[in-house]
Amino acid sequence: MRAEPRSLEVSAIVHATEDEGKVIRALMNALPEAATRKLSIKRGRYRGHHGNPITFLRADLRGPHPREALRHVLANLPEEDREALYSGLGGYMDESGNLYIRLDKQRAYLNELRLSQADPIRLKWGFRLSRVAGIEEEIREACKGLVP
Repeated sequence: MRAEPRSLEVSAIVHATEDEGKVIRALMNALPEAATRKLSIKRGRYRGHHGNPITFLRADLRGPHPREALRHVLANLPEEDREALYSGLGGYMDESGNLYIRLDKQRAYLNELRLSQADPIRLKWGFRLSRVAGIEEEIREACKGLVP
């Protein structure tokens, strides 16, 4: 049995200079249509260091949607981004085997998925794992099983 995505947390920050509706659209564009129909976005409202309003958007998915969302993201990344992810997978994971992929928010709004660390849409997959050792390789095999 290979690693299986069991949960997905999607989040993004809306800065005072951004349109919340456009950030939500970017977030939805990062997911397959079936998953967006099940999406319930929660909002947290905060103040930045200089008093500027910041909104934190977050949604959780379970069931078949995390797997389909991972397939969607991997299939829609350019090959060079996908290869960078596969070859450096350890840098995208934590010690519990959660996989973190950060996507360019502006490009996602334009329906183009690209890896980015700057002001991203953050996707965090939790996996059901069959073994404790070799987690990175197990998740790499699962990802490549979805999209080579």
